[in-house]
Amino acid sequence: MSLQRLSELQPGERGVIHHLDRPEMVQALIEMGCCIGETVEIAHVAPWNGPIALWGGGRKLALRKEAAAEVWVMRISAEDLENDPGK
Repeated sequence: MSLQRLSELQPGERGVIHHLDRPEMVQALIEMGCCIGETVEIAHVAPWNGPIALWGGGRKLALRKEAAAEVWVMRISAEDLENDPGK
């Protein structure tokens, strides 16, 4: 698993929210139904630097690309999911 920005994930990729660049974003994330430690999956990315849609907190959310660049996730690969004993 590797740490990277949420904005760098491609549709279908998953990650676990690790930390955010700005502490005030934590409250906004919680208000959207997500929290640090939650697994999120990229649903799709709008063209022309548009928002990113993702599954998290049991719902589909949208984040501006700039906001997604401030969210750091531990990327989960398909191999990681296959090797997860708690799957």
